[in-house]
Amino acid sequence: QVSSIEDLSDSSTPQGKTLNWLANEDGLGLCPGDVTVKQRYVVALIYYTTNGDNWKSCYKTDYACNRSPYLSPVTECNWGGLECNPSGEVNKIFLGSNNLNGYV
Repeated sequence: QVSSIEDLSDSSTPQGKTLNWLANEDGLGLCPGDVTVKQRYVVALIYYTTNGDNWKSCYKTDYACNRSPYLSPVTECNWGGLECNPSGEVNKIFLGSNNLNGYV
């Protein structure tokens, strides 16, 4: 279990915001049973728990990012600060010196 039902049900928590984004705003439109939906939830949760809108780079509207910005409608493996193995699993996160504020 990644998040509690209570946190997911509260739209003011990072977990609730992430769930809302994934279910209603994510342009990639994954189905709930997709094998990468949990991974996408977890990396989007990092964005919401660390105040991603105030990051120095690769925040969701930073189209100057050297890769795709977080929460963009492409595989999360293309988001700036993430690296995936050939199977599409995130295996490295590089977000140092990016003004993260919060907890993971």
